[in-house]
Amino acid sequence: MGLDYFRTLGIPHVAGRDFAASDDRTAPPVVVVNEAFVRRYLEGRSPLGQQLKLGWGGNAAKEIVGVVRDVKHASLGTAPEPEVYVPHAQFPLNALTVFLRTSKDPMSLLPTVRAEVRALDAGVPLAGAKTVEGFIDDSLVPQRFVTLLLGVFAAVALVLTLLGLSSVMAYTVAQRTHEFGVRTALGAQASDVLWLVLAQGVRRTCVGVGLGLAGALVLAHLLERWLYGITATDPWTFVGVSLLLMTAALLACYVPARRATRVSPLVALRAE
Repeated sequence: MGLDYFRTLGIPHVAGRDFAASDDRTAPPVVVVNEAFVRRYLEGRSPLGQQLKLGWGGNAAKEIVGVVRDVKHASLGTAPEPEVYVPHAQFPLNALTVFLRTSKDPMSLLPTVRAEVRALDAGVPLAGAKTVEGFIDDSLVPQRFVTLLLGVFAAVALVLTLLGLSSVMAYTVAQRTHEFGVRTALGAQASDVLWLVLAQGVRRTCVGVGLGLAGALVLAHLLERWLYGITATDPWTFVGVSLLLMTAALLACYVPARRATRVSPLVALRAE
């Protein structure tokens, strides 16, 4: 790692120091580790000053001089792994990744960066330039595809459910036409009939939502690896989805309920 790597990427230090210009080949070998490394290998011990022997970078033991926060390099869905950072001056590589932090559009500085690299060594190619946001977007492609797919399936399921509920309520209204006619003849108001039908739809919806919540809580752990920033059992999500389903169900029941309020007592009794 080069100087200011952690500061450039906004990776905070937990303990110790960052790499310094003095950490070259003539200085004692040093490393910086992350919190996952400390938890797995140094639990209960102070990491600073501990000596490590790695399978690369020479046979000399390397001293831990700092600890940084965990970083997810592969994807947001994977748990942080133990990591060891070494200064580039003590372990040079043939291929390098250059990170540039700027307040401007990063891609607008690409010609300047290419010119600086050519000035240092014209034979070094510079390829694969991309913003950090671009790397994050690429890593989220599978999750976004799955989310889109689940969203489409959920929308289709919701439409089919609402059509089914509306059909059931329409059939119920047709079966109870005589009852609504008698109620109206005995003085029931249109609002009374409306709420009578809606209450029946709400009861059925509550049963369905209750069963759905129970099933969602059981299967929620299957979605944990696709979620970031919230838990699989986030209460606000469950409350919001339940309210959405209840509202959609009421709208689906409203049309059959309105039809029930228009039942004429004379027509209903004559049909009977």
